[in-house]
Amino acid sequence: KTFQLVRNIVKSLGQLLLNRNQRPSGTLMARMAHDQYIGLKSEVYERGITQFEGNMRDILEMAAKHSVPVILGTLACNLRDQFPFVSMNSAGYPRADSVFKEARMRLQHNKWMEADSLFRFAKDLDALRFRAPTQINNEIMKLGNEFGCPVVNVDSAFDAASPSHVVGDDLMTDHLHPTLRGYHLIGSLFYGTMKQFGRLPSTKALPLSDPQQDSVTIAAFPFAALDSVIGRYRIQLLKNDWPYISKANKIPDEKLLQPRNRIDSIAYELVEDRTNWDIAQRKAAEWFASRNDMDSFARTMNVLINQYPIVMDYYDYASTVLLEKKDYNRALSFLTRRNDFEPCAYSTKWLGTLSLFRNQLEAGEKYLKESLTFNNKDPQVWYNLAGVYVQSREYQRALQTVDQALALNPRYPDALALRERLKQATKQ
Repeated sequence: KTFQLVRNIVKSLGQLLLNRNQRPSGTLMARMAHDQYIGLKSEVYERGITQFEGNMRDILEMAAKHSVPVILGTLACNLRDQFPFVSMNSAGYPRADSVFKEARMRLQHNKWMEADSLFRFAKDLDALRFRAPTQINNEIMKLGNEFGCPVVNVDSAFDAASPSHVVGDDLMTDHLHPTLRGYHLIGSLFYGTMKQFGRLPSTKALPLSDPQQDSVTIAAFPFAALDSVIGRYRIQLLKNDWPYISKANKIPDEKLLQPRNRIDSIAYELVEDRTNWDIAQRKAAEWFASRNDMDSFARTMNVLINQYPIVMDYYDYASTVLLEKKDYNRALSFLTRRNDFEPCAYSTKWLGTLSLFRNQLEAGEKYLKESLTFNNKDPQVWYNLAGVYVQSREYQRALQTVDQALALNPRYPDALALRERLKQATKQ
């Protein structure tokens, strides 16, 4: 709650100081980079390459000085499906758009290697430098060799993973940001290199093959339905502005983004800056719970917890809803993780209760007793603890414990009934 308060205050102050009561018009790309064109091999281009090489060299020298292992990776971008943003007439070079069209022709005739080279040349000729030129990857390779750093060739791997052997929209959301599948591929590549060069943590890894590991990673990836819609909307907004289209052809947000259900509407509120990401996820979780879609509810709450693992309210809310829905296995998962972070009367009470239901009497007694150390005024905890002793056939002890529950709530029906049965049992 403190974090959310501070974040909201900072956001509000920022809007006041900048005199912005609405979301700034245009994307960050459109606001920052308009008309900043750099021709291939121009003076500015060469300075940029030199600056990149110098910055990378500084980083690698500092890392080497402090014995920090480094793994480098080449840069990939959308070659096949991103038409050059700005084509210039430059002495000694063709126009980027004409080279791109020729690359497409080669690709249509299945001349993949020729097409790939031409697509890369068209990208290098693009005067709007949102995609790194080939020379950047050359510098990365040289620096890796000079400093003895492994280099993950992401660029080449993306080509290999693309059906046409040239990177396009299948692995890129726009001009250079990977799709989820693209990011999974990057993660797998770096993991393989870490494993090869002994850079993995010393903890024991799960005994999984590479295909199994990929499937487990994808299944456990903390990404909810709402995130997919948010991503889709943001890409639509990005491509509804310069340099993808001219300002004259922009479509108003309300016409471009047309929500079709509750999740779409929540995503729309977020991209329009009318809500925050965590609040949006909570709204989505509530909606899923109201529809008894507990798979989506649990996944959404896991996404929230993965982002903010120290916010105990999320564990408590998730487990409370799941207990109400009698989804005990999932509730147990949230309760266990919550208790590992910060035990409390609530988490220990329900861990003890669920242990009792599973006939795990030792664990049930342990958690219920621990709950009483936080709050000894909860009659239900005393009643459940009496249940543990009943199951253990410690009837006298159970009778004493249920009396504690009735001392707190003399009209507790279940406790009254249990006491009568225990009185009969202790007389025999």
